[in-house]
Amino acid sequence: MNERLYKTQAVVLRRFDFGEAGKQLVVYTPGLGKLSIIAQGVKRATSKLAGHLEPLSLSYIVAARGRNLDTVTQADTVEAFANARTDPHRVFYALLVAELLDKLTLDQEENRALWDLLVSTLRRIDTEDDPWTPATYFQVRLLVLSGYKPQLDECVECGGKLDPSAVFYSPRVGGTLCPGCRMADVQSFGVSANAVKLLRLAVAPAYGPYSRVRVGSPLRAEVEGILRASLGNITDREVGSAALLDIMKRAPAQRSQS
Repeated sequence: MNERLYKTQAVVLRRFDFGEAGKQLVVYTPGLGKLSIIAQGVKRATSKLAGHLEPLSLSYIVAARGRNLDTVTQADTVEAFANARTDPHRVFYALLVAELLDKLTLDQEENRALWDLLVSTLRRIDTEDDPWTPATYFQVRLLVLSGYKPQLDECVECGGKLDPSAVFYSPRVGGTLCPGCRMADVQSFGVSANAVKLLRLAVAPAYGPYSRVRVGSPLRAEVEGILRASLGNITDREVGSAALLDIMKRAPAQRSQS
């Protein structure tokens, strides 16, 4: 093959308009990491590329190297993840996964473990009954694989043993604190022993043991708060998909009250 061309699988994380008829895509690949590429003419009804480059879809692409941005010349859908892309109960979790991966990765940095995590998570969100479980697992593992693994087994400051009845968490220092070290971060907050246990399970590479735990609404809300604080501390900004997910969760309760 022409050395200017390359083939790769890619998941479309997001896309936006480029010129009159094109789209610029941000994709994640197994061997090239995150890329920004151009898909010319995909807004035209006659485009053969358009249906194969949908957000959150996994495609096999051929691209031509360019001076600034590469250009997609061929694309074929490998997995559409139709439920994850269209089901209101699932789509915001899938969007959250894509947004966080985009925010926590740099361009052209290969990370095969992150690729495997992304694809397996989209499959789970697409097929499992409860998309919260794989989406939450993804967030914890994303922290681990991006070099931000939280310390959950001991006090991150003094290394001392944790008392389950009095554990604090600091996104800034990256883990749990004992009462004596709580002032290492005045913005640290108390967390339950069950939340710490669930996060410990999610830190481990094996999905099975974590996925079998039944998690009630209060614990879900607590774990979400911990992860949002941790990821927000790293990205230094609000995650838009998380805010949309909050709105989606509140909608049923608001409808029942009206």
